[in-house]
Amino acid sequence: MLRFLPPKTCTVEDCDRDATRRAMCEMHYRRWMRTGRTGDAHPRPAFATVEERFWSKVDVQGPDECWLWTGALNDKGYGRFSVDADNGFYAHIWSYTHSVGPVPEGMTLDHECHNAATRRAECAGGPACVHRRCVNPAHLVPRTAADNTNQSMNSPGNRTHCPSGHPYAGANLRINATSGARQCRTCGNEQDRARYRDLLAAD
Repeated sequence: MLRFLPPKTCTVEDCDRDATRRAMCEMHYRRWMRTGRTGDAHPRPAFATVEERFWSKVDVQGPDECWLWTGALNDKGYGRFSVDADNGFYAHIWSYTHSVGPVPEGMTLDHECHNAATRRAECAGGPACVHRRCVNPAHLVPRTAADNTNQSMNSPGNRTHCPSGHPYAGANLRINATSGARQCRTCGNEQDRARYRDLLAAD
């Protein structure tokens, strides 16, 4: 019995990449899934250098403002920049490396614009944090991973509200006698009431 053998190379004209799905290479398959066609609906502009292509994806503002990445983001909200098919980088790291120099060994880049003392009011936190898209070299500071975490508004010691939005302040603030951690009295009381209801329901 003859059996169908899928093509080894992409069936899109003038493409010699390996076929991966539906007889297309990964690039053309994704484009087909996204736009319904394999050709360039909007051809990419030609750039003389990689640097030109990078900065075309950045909304450059004043020297002290955030320069937001307008290209692709990963699932954590950080910009992604592909130099070629085999080399991809975090956009803020690429910006720092090409504007200032290599990140010192053992260090990570901290977004100074996101730190507790200077955080902007519009920051949503987490993957939606606008500062994760910032590639302004002036806002990027090499720090150890521990220092980076301690500076972050997401660090437990820097949070001003519990996950439910209640403030860690006044009568609502409770300090755990064992760990010293800050706790939300409102959430703690609700958890106690829920446990009590569960006990009554079990009788």
